[in-house]
Amino acid sequence: MLFEKYDLFKENKYFNQCHAPYIIEMPNRDLFVSFFAGSHEKAKDVGSWVISKNINDEYWSKPRLFLKTETRSMGGGHFFIPPNKQEIWLFFNLMHGRGWSTCNTARYIYDKAGWHKRDYLRKMIGWNTRGKILVLDNGDYLMPMHDEILGYKAYFLISKDSGKHWKAYGPIKTKKGCLEPTVIQLSNGLLYCLLRTKEREIYEVWSKDRGRSWTKPMTTEIPNPDSMIELLYLNESNTIILAYNHSNDKRSPLNVRISQDNAHSWSEPSTLEEGEGEYSYPCMILGSDENIHLVYTSRRKTIGYIKFDRDWLFKK
Repeated sequence: MLFEKYDLFKENKYFNQCHAPYIIEMPNRDLFVSFFAGSHEKAKDVGSWVISKNINDEYWSKPRLFLKTETRSMGGGHFFIPPNKQEIWLFFNLMHGRGWSTCNTARYIYDKAGWHKRDYLRKMIGWNTRGKILVLDNGDYLMPMHDEILGYKAYFLISKDSGKHWKAYGPIKTKKGCLEPTVIQLSNGLLYCLLRTKEREIYEVWSKDRGRSWTKPMTTEIPNPDSMIELLYLNESNTIILAYNHSNDKRSPLNVRISQDNAHSWSEPSTLEEGEGEYSYPCMILGSDENIHLVYTSRRKTIGYIKFDRDWLFKK
């Protein structure tokens, strides 16, 4: 049984605050963790930082500033590797005013020429991205988005031509508002999506047409303190993993629970982190080493890292 947990760097050594990590494994088996950091959330000195290591190595690199504009705050940076593995895409939310409702989502592309070609997925402000891009069984790309103009609504951008063009589907709305959707595709082809909501509970929606239409949002009755959640699907065992805060009002504790019957029922929550402060915004992947790698905001001062295996996950 494997369970390892530690902070990726010492707090307050490189910046005052950091938040919203994202983890990906590169084709060379390097683990990249991106996050935004600066004096505080929404400040103009906030940029996209990364820290990395090979999946087999013991030690991580020092955090390094990866991308920063001169006058605008940034947030939500995450990487995507298209199936051809010839490029790496970086998506981030660029703030044009004083809040997330003034953002739009930009993309940088890395190929043999290096990093270049910044474009915008939508010129309209208010749209933010956070969840992983999903490559569907028919080859479509699905990007979860949310809009913060005149309330909180979830959308999905879908590309049928490998990211050249995107079409928006939605919105999905709850009575008080929802945002930061996280989506998986089950082995039966259905899409399952969970939503952070202002109702202080996690809501769910389903799609049977690859994201073009969705069921009415319904509560799972799982608590949510108006904070990000994350889904991961283990196809070979039909296991859904949910990482979230099991609380209606605090971003602590940080928990995981599993479902092995297509989200009809869930296990009791297992605790990853607890205590005073904020342990939030989990992001996780199944690595090539067959372990689950999870990162999260730790007190806004550093990024926490946890690695665990299936034996720990399925422990009785």
